Amino acid sequence: MIFINKITCKQIKNQKGSITLFVLIAVIFFLAIAFTAYVSSINKVQVLDVEFNKIKSNYETSYKDEEIKKIYEDKIESSNPGPETTLPTIKEAKNNEEFTKDGNKEITDGKDTMWVPQDFKVVDGESIETGVVIQDGVENQFVWVPVPDINEMCTDNAGKLYEFSGTGANVTSSPITNSSYREPDILTNEVFGDKSTDDPVYRGIDHLKNIVKVSTIPKEGSSMKLEKDIIIENWEDELKSNFKKMKESVEKYKGFYIGRYETSDLETEKPKVQKEQEATTDINWYTMYKNSENIAYKNETEKITSVTSSMIWGCQWDATLNWFLRSEDEKIKGYVTNSARKGWYNQEAKKPTGTPIENDENEVNKIWDMAGNVSEWTLEAEDTYNRVNRGGNSVPSGFYTAVSDRGVYNPCNSDSYCGSRCVLYINK
Repeated sequence: MIFINKITCKQIKNQKGSITLFVLIAVIFFLAIAFTAYVSSINKVQVLDVEFNKIKSNYETSYKDEEIKKIYEDKIESSNPGPETTLPTIKEAKNNEEFTKDGNKEITDGKDTMWVPQDFKVVDGESIETGVVIQDGVENQFVWVPVPDINEMCTDNAGKLYEFSGTGANVTSSPITNSSYREPDILTNEVFGDKSTDDPVYRGIDHLKNIVKVSTIPKEGSSMKLEKDIIIENWEDELKSNFKKMKESVEKYKGFYIGRYETSDLETEKPKVQKEQEATTDINWYTMYKNSENIAYKNETEKITSVTSSMIWGCQWDATLNWFLRSEDEKIKGYVTNSARKGWYNQEAKKPTGTPIENDENEVNKIWDMAGNVSEWTLEAEDTYNRVNRGGNSVPSGFYTAVSDRGVYNPCNSDSYCGSRCVLYINK
């Protein structure tokens, strides 16, 4: 029994010796691998160091220190989206004289956005859907009309005009089918249109001489026909150019401004868009067109340059009505085709614009008197010798001459019930 134990212990001793040798060999083997890896990494670092020095040398040769810094900063900036910005609200912008001193500003009502042009301030309104009013330095006021999709208002080079049908909450609009209504366009009639020269009253060409910026004036003694053709050519170019600028602005800013009131003092070179002023009538369309370009002032003498003012285009009138149709208020929708009791109708004479009727119902989305009081001439053409007026006047019923109604009148004429309304678009 003792003998067996001795043998067993000896065997165990021999086995331990073999294990120790194995472990020693394994350690040496792994150390060799580690050393090889270390030497390899040293070589790689040296290679990378050489490459880095080459790159550094190339940059130092090609760029100045500030250029290298800018490249680095631009790279950092492009990879960092920055903090999320929050637009100012209508409430924050309201009656803030300094808000737009340094440029046009985008604001929000929490749902939609709009733009306030430089040198204007927000003075009224809570939401874009129900109307927001801005004011210039001499108290002319305008209301923002949102146009989410320019294709609903214009084609590539023309206004998209609409007719309206239905009653109450079921009023709808559809593109007009009468092709004689169009814009921008001249009136080609030789007797009663822009080209007219013979009649003592219907002399459109005489009015255009005071409006159109003619690039080439015929010398004295040249035939009237030559002068007329040059004026008409320039007049057509002016209308198309103005329409294009308006469309591009509305597309960019998703809207435009409409005069809050009918335009007054249009017989002067400084018209007004102010409450309780007498809407201008009894002057011809051409004079209204020309003087509508002179609205929006910083002060009594200095014009605002952030916007362009003009007589309203037909497509802008219809865009305003389509905005009304998007209202959640059924009364506003119904107003488009039946303006009875929502404007000054059945009156012996016009009222100062902005004069309220019962419950102020002639103010819709902050805009006064689009229906009734005086008809409002637009830039829209009809046939070859008329311009279109909208909204009806104070004489008939509002059911028969609603805010969507179209009338036509020769632009050389004047009438005691025919005025106009201006618009602003933001310059690009």
